[in-house]
Amino acid sequence: MFTSQTITTESGRKPMGRKTDPVYPGEILLEMKEENGLSTIDIYHGTDIPIHTLNLIMTGEKRITGEIALRLGRYFGTSPELWMNLQVKYELDVATDKIGNELEKVQVLER
Repeated sequence: MFTSQTITTESGRKPMGRKTDPVYPGEILLEMKEENGLSTIDIYHGTDIPIHTLNLIMTGEKRITGEIALRLGRYFGTSPELWMNLQVKYELDVATDKIGNELEKVQVLER
């Protein structure tokens, strides 16, 4: 459904086993819009999500909130969890890229 490019860290290694750039939920929304022959105005009319908000989501400048996930899930016949999971996955991938191998320095709580 979506495409991404291979990325590497500054040292030339791929971060923690991931082979692609993080995919923000707006990329998926944009692809679903195009695959269904929809306009942003169509999605606005079907969801009551403001056009400006939809555009910001599709350009990766705004995150998916719970309310937006509920509206998109209902409109596209998916679950709201799909949209929230896309957002969480994106944020974790970005954070992983940011801190990279520094995470290994974090101690594990021994019980």
